[in-house]
Amino acid sequence: MITTMQLPRDANGAAVAALRPVRTQSVAVGLSSAATAEAIGRRINPGARTVRPSDFSGLIQWFEAFDPSTLTTRESGGVRFVTQWADKSGAGNHMVQPVAANQPTVIANGMADGRSSVRGDGLASYLTGPVVFTSPRDEQCTIVGVAKTTATGASQRVWCLSNSGSTPQFSVRFNAANKIEVLARGAATAELQEPDSLADAADGRWHAFNGRINAVQGRGETALDNEAFQVGDNGSPFSNNLFTTSPTGSTLFTIDGSGGPSQFLAGDIGAVAVFNRALTDVEWISLRDGYLMPLVAPEIVQVARLVSTTDCYVAIGEAPSATSADMFLPAGVPEFVRVTHGKDKIAALRVTTDGTLAVTEVI
Repeated sequence: MITTMQLPRDANGAAVAALRPVRTQSVAVGLSSAATAEAIGRRINPGARTVRPSDFSGLIQWFEAFDPSTLTTRESGGVRFVTQWADKSGAGNHMVQPVAANQPTVIANGMADGRSSVRGDGLASYLTGPVVFTSPRDEQCTIVGVAKTTATGASQRVWCLSNSGSTPQFSVRFNAANKIEVLARGAATAELQEPDSLADAADGRWHAFNGRINAVQGRGETALDNEAFQVGDNGSPFSNNLFTTSPTGSTLFTIDGSGGPSQFLAGDIGAVAVFNRALTDVEWISLRDGYLMPLVAPEIVQVARLVSTTDCYVAIGEAPSATSADMFLPAGVPEFVRVTHGKDKIAALRVTTDGTLAVTEVI
């Protein structure tokens, strides 16, 4: 005889998804309150990323807003302003902003997985860097990253490289049609490539993007999140160097226009990586699925399972301290509690006997 187990159902009769354990922290249950060493869910998504931009050749700039070691900041009025964003590629192509009025800000818990982002105000904040290449190798280059904007109907640059005439030659932006767009401009006007994403990119959500110049195929190409490449094709490789005059430095959050900075990003950047070649489709998919998409759509921990070897009191919060007035947890009885991903810790206090509380994060 075969016995089947019925799945639990919600009020509408739909099957409730099974919970999967992903990590357990142990808490000493003793005479004094003790808490989990790390916030619940803080380390789940970094571990989920299986590749990094540094795994691919040709990397010349790489910025991560959630790596505090790369951000040099000043604080004023409780706000952290970015004065330098260090390049992680090893090429030393750092981005800086010495002018206080033009400095973007650090947003704690700004990312979808609860970690920091860097925000532009859409008005004046931006960062500038050195010339990252004088001519893309074989007139090819790639930029990938994650960003978001809440503004609509306006062109806003995420990253840009201009020539000495302040004309954008290679850049990625949220455009006035609320799409993500890559711009590749050859020496001839006919070679201007501006393929847009299909999906709405200015919806206030995080998006993964790829902008690619593929001169071998004569294309500027854009991909947003999981969509296929959108192609601007002039039918042949770019006939002239993309930079007909000496390129100026790179910029984040704006374009260095002929009248000064313009098209400021009113939104956040989580990560940006720039390559001096066109990544292959296989490389892009690997980088998208193994690095970018976990930043955009992470597996969010919202529930923790508690099991204690001894009777105890349990408290939940960003800096919890358990007392006898908090929730009572009997020994050996599993309890599920809702937590705020990346913020909450769980503390325990014994009733009479020392023991251990197991805190298992589940998704």
